[in-house]
Amino acid sequence: MQSNAEVFHQPLKTQSAIFDYLYEQLVMFDLNIIRSENKTQFEVAFSNYLSLVQQYKDVYTNEIDVLFKRTEHFFMYVRNTVKGKGQKMQFYIMIYFYYHFFQDRCVDFLQRSLTNEYFGSYCDFKYLCEYIYDKTLDKTHPLIQLLVKLHVSLLFKNSQNIFINKWIPREKTKFKWLYHLYAMEFSNISNYKYKNKNDAYCFFRKYISKHSYTCEKNMCFNDLHTIDTTEKNLEKYFYFFADKHTQLRRFYNSKHITKYHHINHNAFNPGAIMKTMFKLINNGVHESNCIYDLLNNKWKQCIQFYKKIFLPQDFIIFMDLSYKNFHNNNDVFYNILGMSCFLSHFSKKAYKRMFLCTNTPIWINLQKCDNLYAMAMAFKKNLQYDTYTSCEIHLPIYLLVQSFFETQDSNIEEQTLVFMQGVNIEHTYKYVLNLNLNPQKLVFWNFCDFLYFNNGLYSNLYNNKVQMISGNNENALYSLWKEQHMFDNLLYKIKCN
Repeated sequence: MQSNAEVFHQPLKTQSAIFDYLYEQLVMFDLNIIRSENKTQFEVAFSNYLSLVQQYKDVYTNEIDVLFKRTEHFFMYVRNTVKGKGQKMQFYIMIYFYYHFFQDRCVDFLQRSLTNEYFGSYCDFKYLCEYIYDKTLDKTHPLIQLLVKLHVSLLFKNSQNIFINKWIPREKTKFKWLYHLYAMEFSNISNYKYKNKNDAYCFFRKYISKHSYTCEKNMCFNDLHTIDTTEKNLEKYFYFFADKHTQLRRFYNSKHITKYHHINHNAFNPGAIMKTMFKLINNGVHESNCIYDLLNNKWKQCIQFYKKIFLPQDFIIFMDLSYKNFHNNNDVFYNILGMSCFLSHFSKKAYKRMFLCTNTPIWINLQKCDNLYAMAMAFKKNLQYDTYTSCEIHLPIYLLVQSFFETQDSNIEEQTLVFMQGVNIEHTYKYVLNLNLNPQKLVFWNFCDFLYFNNGLYSNLYNNKVQMISGNNENALYSLWKEQHMFDNLLYKIKCN
């Protein structure tokens, strides 16, 4: 198999071939933008992409300008937390290399995007600086200086914005070096006459403390009315909420409080909710605890919201929950589990069943599960991590074909087969396509692996019956229901953002 680096340097003879190839690379990046710890391959691939753009920028000026705009829109689509991928690390990688190859364009893009409150998160300033420092070992890198200046100027102009303050680096953390840069920049912009650097650090420390409203600070004051009960906070501080469940239940049921009755569907993360639910169950938190009510309620309201948008389909889901997948990255495990449970609500049939693909394939029936807690318990009874070793995809497919043959109550042409995997998705992709099963749609959902597919993907870029999806967010769901081929689907998503 050819590597991306090898393919990138193949000669492209015509103008059309050049730009077709470059746009195809955007599709490849879209499929590989997932929460993966292995970022080296993505760095190499994107660096090669920009290198090729640089090679042709003086030859095809007008076309390259369009490509630049499309690429910057792609950046925004990758980082957008509402209708995009909501991914940080890949966004940081792309910005770093964009600055390396096209410095002026990158500076202009950052000034327009990072200062927009509807784009990304204010945490990007801090973590992008960290990534740049890890790559260059230079604390005074020009891009770091630019980011510090942008963030401090926002802080100075909008001191009451709790989210700007929340993501300011703190002094007693690993970001101490960055805190010092922020403090000096803030002292300069505010015209504070500091005696020495320590005086500037103290001044900045008092300022951000005064304007900070974090979950931890509110917990110290036992202020339930202002505590942010996101899935992450519930998971991180579930002992606190377990101790306070009586008060929280009273607060939750209060007619004066509407916070938990208004669910932001854009913040819905099935994997995060499932992970929190499993952690509560594994730690023996009693079923009657108010935290279960919060999670079940959010899950129910989000399902109701999406049922108004998405029409039912005949989904048959194949879940790769092998031990290797769970052991290496349990976030992948919970993302697959959560998204599979979510899709089960949209089956046309009365039953909600899916395959658990390990070395011993198992049908999981969720028909009698009326809430998220019941779903989690149904899976917990069937999950034995120490006995499941691998994902043998041919076994559940054989059982599926056999069941259709024996029952004859439906046919495979009416089904949408969804393969949710964290590793070895390329093997599944090639194996299933060679079977010629001819379902209504084939969906290959990537949750963690880096995909090449240099020899087999592009032939299906314009195929409506074969879909490649990645990630665990709302945008992936919209991709699943759209009757568009991958290339047009990506361009549509970029345009919307």
